[in-house]
Amino acid sequence: MKIDITTKNITLDEALEVFIGDKIGSLEKYLKGSNARVEIGKPSKHHKSGPIFYAEVNLASKGNLLRAGNPLGFTGCNRES
Repeated sequence: MKIDITTKNITLDEALEVFIGDKIGSLEKYLKGSNARVEIGKPSKHHKSGPIFYAEVNLASKGNLLRAGNPLGFTGCNRES
C-alpha cells in the first residue's frame, strides 16, 4: 500500500511516520493495491485549551474512495495501541 502523509502546522517526525504507517498499513490485508492519503495537523496555532489535532484518511481502492476523519479533533494519540 502506498501511503502519502501530509501535515499542517506540525512537523512529521520519524516516530509519527512509523505510527501512521503501522495503523494504515494494517489495512493492506483487506485493501490490497490501495493508495492512502493521510493528513494530520492542528487546525490553527491559536488554541488556548491545549493542543487539538485532526487526522483525515482517504483510501482509494478498486475505483472506490473510502474517507475517514475526526471533524471535532482529538487531544492526543495513544502510541501504545
